[in-house]
Amino acid sequence: PVFPLGAMFAFLHAVFEGAGDAYKLCGVTRRLLPKQADEDVLHVWLGVFEAITTLAVMSSLSLIWLDNPGFWTFSELLVAEHVFIFFKVYLSWSIPDCPEWIQAAESHNRLLQRGPC
Repeated sequence: PVFPLGAMFAFLHAVFEGAGDAYKLCGVTRRLLPKQADEDVLHVWLGVFEAITTLAVMSSLSLIWLDNPGFWTFSELLVAEHVFIFFKVYLSWSIPDCPEWIQAAESHNRLLQRGPC
């Protein structure tokens, strides 16, 4: 061995580096406050993802029809497409955008901010 204490120094370096990183992440770094622009960008991306999922349903069923053209008629494919799109819309409607516990906390915070009067 060239340097017998090298392994011990490497271990100590890793331990202290981990402790220092933990301190920086938990004690020094603060979370950024959200801005209205972040909310607007989020809503734009949600619309883009909705369009992508609709196109994905249509293209997937089109590929199924191209793979087996004699097995599916066009009307059966159209019905299957509408069933999948209806299911996607139903899931979008049934799953809330904001969980109930967050809505309750936000309404509680709004009541606290209004004050007693």
